[in-house]
Amino acid sequence: MPSGNTTWPSWWFQGPNWPNNGEIDVLEGVYGMNYNLISLHTGNNCTMQQNYSTYFNGTWVDSGNKPYLSCYQYANSTNTTNQGCSVEAPKGTFQDAFNAAGGGVFALQWDRNNYIRVWNFINPNIPDDIKNNSTNPNPDTWGIPSAHIPLGSNCSPSHFNNLSMTFDIAFCGGWASQYVSGGEAACENVLLNDPSQFSEAYWLINYVKVFGKPGDSLGTYYPTCQFAC
Repeated sequence: MPSGNTTWPSWWFQGPNWPNNGEIDVLEGVYGMNYNLISLHTGNNCTMQQNYSTYFNGTWVDSGNKPYLSCYQYANSTNTTNQGCSVEAPKGTFQDAFNAAGGGVFALQWDRNNYIRVWNFINPNIPDDIKNNSTNPNPDTWGIPSAHIPLGSNCSPSHFNNLSMTFDIAFCGGWASQYVSGGEAACENVLLNDPSQFSEAYWLINYVKVFGKPGDSLGTYYPTCQFAC
């Protein structure tokens, strides 16, 4: 995945009329982090519970030991403003550490009425049904996910609709600049004047596959969308 000073790569899904049809950030972070950040940004009335963390091996992002548990993008309180809700995946799941391990696999399972789950697999811990290019992968055999977001009374499934997929690489900005001594101005100076920092700032994607369950709009357990870069 893209790496280098000032970089801010992400792989995310977003619905129209943002944030009312939701955003799922499967992969995101800025240079200087060694873990992936998995986030939701939604319309109002989507709230998590701290005890949901028993279902995943990441940790809720918090401030002052109080997790951000409202996924509403415009929630306004002491601990959450324009934040959404986020889970820190285990260390080694982002940029240099991920690349040094030889890459891996990121997987999103969106069970429309029940939950959103995200796995971050680093080589050599990729499940066999993924490595073997199975047409019927089974997430229930993949072990504990990095994030597990229940959908229901706490956060209606209607918060996520018509999602489109995006890969991008941003540079600098308020978040990435925090990791550059001197802040935004110094970050922009690196970006404009030090191209040696960006020799690894590119995606190398072997494939993207989308699978559907029997009866849904995607088909019956086979890749209905696939491309490689």
